[in-house]
Amino acid sequence: MTHGIPVKNMTSSFSDGVAFCAIVHFYFANAFLFEDCLKMPRKERITFAFQKAEELGGLPQLIDPEDLILMGKKPDYKVMFTYMSEMYHNLKKLEEIPQIK
Repeated sequence: MTHGIPVKNMTSSFSDGVAFCAIVHFYFANAFLFEDCLKMPRKERITFAFQKAEELGGLPQLIDPEDLILMGKKPDYKVMFTYMSEMYHNLKKLEEIPQIK
């Protein structure tokens, strides 16, 4: 759970883009205000989260936001699992980079 956003599964928990924004914000807290994501319409929020994940974390946009919208409230779990797996591996690399103090 990030920002109090419950993730119960790999499908409906991600369908509105809030969980994606929360994960990206967890790694790049200074890049944007999480609260701004909550005010965005669903398509804009998903697009924003994917763009920020690509821009800041090097995560390729494997899912077109429009396709995710068309999948409704329960996106295909294989699609979501693939994207989340790629997200995990890309963001995990950031944790392995030594921090300069």
